[in-house]
Amino acid sequence: YIDYTTMSDDNYLVDIGSKQYNSNDAYLYQVGELSYFGEQWQTTIKLQDFEVLGNHQASYKTVPHIEVSAQQPLNFLSSQFELYSELSSFQAAQDNQVQANRYHIEAGITLPMSTPAWFFNSEVKLLHTYYQQDNIQLGSELEETVQRTLPKVRFHGGINFDRNMNLFGQSYRHTFEPQIQYLYIPEEDQSMIGLYDTTNLQDDYNGLFRDTRHSGLDRIAAANQYTWGITSRVLDESNLEVFRFSVGRIQYLSESSNNSNEFNNSELVDNSFVNSANFTEQQSSVAADLFFRLNHQWQISGDIQYNTLENYTNKGQINLDYQFDQYN
Repeated sequence: YIDYTTMSDDNYLVDIGSKQYNSNDAYLYQVGELSYFGEQWQTTIKLQDFEVLGNHQASYKTVPHIEVSAQQPLNFLSSQFELYSELSSFQAAQDNQVQANRYHIEAGITLPMSTPAWFFNSEVKLLHTYYQQDNIQLGSELEETVQRTLPKVRFHGGINFDRNMNLFGQSYRHTFEPQIQYLYIPEEDQSMIGLYDTTNLQDDYNGLFRDTRHSGLDRIAAANQYTWGITSRVLDESNLEVFRFSVGRIQYLSESSNNSNEFNNSELVDNSFVNSANFTEQQSSVAADLFFRLNHQWQISGDIQYNTLENYTNKGQINLDYQFDQYN
């Protein structure tokens, strides 16, 4: 698989004063990938780079990035042993940037249980990462070699209730789907590790149930928290979703689990699920999601993250979509 896009002058859109610069992607993606997929193991070799447009902080390219993963079913219910490992070589675009090789492996047991009425997924894993960092500038907190080992425990379950109902002379199915998750990862100082492919993930209702706050592996956020969420849907006779509303939040059980200070770059610290002004409340903003299908052509959707402790909206958006026909 190859996807390569480039521009001869990466400041072109800025130079001509184009308004499109602010509404388009600020980078060009460049990747070459070779993968093999077996029944119980998979591997990928990837070369990846980003050409960032305009004035920007220089990014890293991974030459190469290698992933190997495997799954082995166990003779206990539907459990299986899972193994994931990766090797990434981060090469800097500028001479004064730190470069690094990262070796990561995680192994553990997962126990997924699912029926039409309920689900309960469990996992216990051990994560180990080794960094070799070069070209460290004088006075930096970074260290040449760093090892980090963290356990992760996660339990996630939910129940599906449904009933038939009539509205405006038509039959519908109404669902009520509560779910809850517990996640534990101990706190560890990671300030001696550089940021190579890591930033905050977007916060929304589905993000409440992730097992990480960040993309990449340079920061693994501490967690001792449970998350609750409720989804209610209305489906028509053809099982097409007509209406959906979801709401939920994270409850932090220790102060470290809602601390966003893992990043030593201030521009990356913003995290709308974190109430850094008041750790005593120990809960995230409320995240809600709404979808309504007006007919086969028009639909409206939106989501919001609202801080109920200080009464302000972290983020909100609304979308109105029109579809000409089934294929356009």
